Amino acid sequence: MNNPARTLGSRLSEGMSVRAVLLILLVVAAVVAGLFGLDHVLRPSTFPVRSVSLEGRFKHVDQQQLSSAMVPVVSGNFYLLDLEAIKRSAESVPWVHQASVRRLWPDGVYIRFTEQVLVARWGESAWVNSAGEIVDLQGREGIEGLPLFQGPQGTQAELLQQYTRLSDILASAGLRIAGLQRTARRTWNLGLDNGITLVLGREEPAEKVARFARLYPSTLALQSARIKQVDLRYTNGFAVQWLDTPTDSATPRLGRS
Repeated sequence: MNNPARTLGSRLSEGMSVRAVLLILLVVAAVVAGLFGLDHVLRPSTFPVRSVSLEGRFKHVDQQQLSSAMVPVVSGNFYLLDLEAIKRSAESVPWVHQASVRRLWPDGVYIRFTEQVLVARWGESAWVNSAGEIVDLQGREGIEGLPLFQGPQGTQAELLQQYTRLSDILASAGLRIAGLQRTARRTWNLGLDNGITLVLGREEPAEKVARFARLYPSTLALQSARIKQVDLRYTNGFAVQWLDTPTDSATPRLGRS
């Protein structure tokens, strides 16, 4: 004779086993379906990028060149875009300073960029921007009339800071800087747009330039066309070298060519 309690337990156990199997099958089916769905979503041909929006000032940046630079990095799946790679590609285009990139739902890319603001020439072919960074325009033309910075590698930010400070001082005397040099020995030379070179030495260049700016209008302005350089390394005065005196080859000309 069968035990009713045992029969009921067996039936419950069998029912739970069937439900467990069914649950496992459902989980496996869901995982497989999810994998197939994910594979479909991540295919390059699925959700392709169809538009690229560029925002920025096209004063010096070539729009066609920027658009062409985007082609290799914005193709493919919208969700798999490498935004950092797009940013790097945009910033590699001449005259582009910084770029920001984001996806534009449902199938676009939005790129916003700023142009370089050049403040000086650096050596023969490079430039310095307003952030004190070296800029390579890759053969593109820069801006005429900018001052020339000369110095050891990595000193461009220091030159820019000094240039800004000295320019403000000289403006009171109606003078502009045409060239600024910092030597490996940390000495400073400055060329004015009227052709005069100021020899500043190593210590307190701003104080020396301020002294020159105070005295220039009353003592040297009327004879500026005859002046080659002014040596400001003296404590209480300066020495003037005239154009008709022998050339001192140790001091470069930074002003009049």
